[in-house]
Amino acid sequence: MNTKSQAAGGLFKWAMSTDRCYDIFREVEPKRKMLESLVLQNNQAMAELEATEKALAELNASLAILNADKTEKMNNL
Repeated sequence: MNTKSQAAGGLFKWAMSTDRCYDIFREVEPKRKMLESLVLQNNQAMAELEATEKALAELNASLAILNADKTEKMNNL
């Protein structure tokens, strides 16, 4: 194109670059949206895990108290 017209060559180069950018955008944008979705799911899962671990710690503390009471009562028999 540059041999026929430098202006047309520059315009052609710009158009091809824009087309490549669009192709890249079409490929990357769904991946970016998927990433956002997965990050949100991960955050929710981590929050659920934290709540479950907290509940487990409370249950373990209650179990320790109950086991201590059981041991004490068994020794008093």
